[in-house]
Amino acid sequence: MSASRFPDSIESRSSWVAAAITTAILAISYGAPLLVVVGLKPITASLGTDRSVVAVAGALVWVGTGMGGMVMGRVADWIGVRSTVAFGALMAALGLAVSTTGQVWALVLGHAVLIGLLGNSAHFPPLVVYISRWFDRRRGTAVALWWPRRFCRWPFFCNRRQSRAEAPPPWVRRCTAVGGHWGCRRASCKRC
Repeated sequence: MSASRFPDSIESRSSWVAAAITTAILAISYGAPLLVVVGLKPITASLGTDRSVVAVAGALVWVGTGMGGMVMGRVADWIGVRSTVAFGALMAALGLAVSTTGQVWALVLGHAVLIGLLGNSAHFPPLVVYISRWFDRRRGTAVALWWPRRFCRWPFFCNRRQSRAEAPPPWVRRCTAVGGHWGCRRASCKRC
């Protein structure tokens, strides 16, 4: 469809670039909460606690994301999407760093409050609104481009040459690596 057929349309190449960037941001940010799910056994062993305690930290991420998402949408309208998403990335990286201190309370605090309530909640709701405002004709297609990416990105970010017997525990070392989310997403894929 040519641009002359829809002269009042706000869609452009920049709209699709923004949708692609949003896909990349969400693909990286939604890997951090799944670290405790995939690395449940090694995290439980290194903390010396029950699996249920570590699983609660993983569950509280999603509770925090849901509760914080209701607030972060309004915050993004108030201070801007860019600032809100940057704040969320900083909080998620801080949550990963706090979670690696080796204490159960730090794991729960890092995941529930920093990654969930202040981190991922600052990504998803503001970016849904942000991208939907860039499109008028193909809004459904644009949102469908990045919506399912949260569930199908794992096979592409596995480190196939990584040894499973490393010290310190791999999830601690990789979470503190440069890139925060990226390191945890790669560390949590134990099937590779």
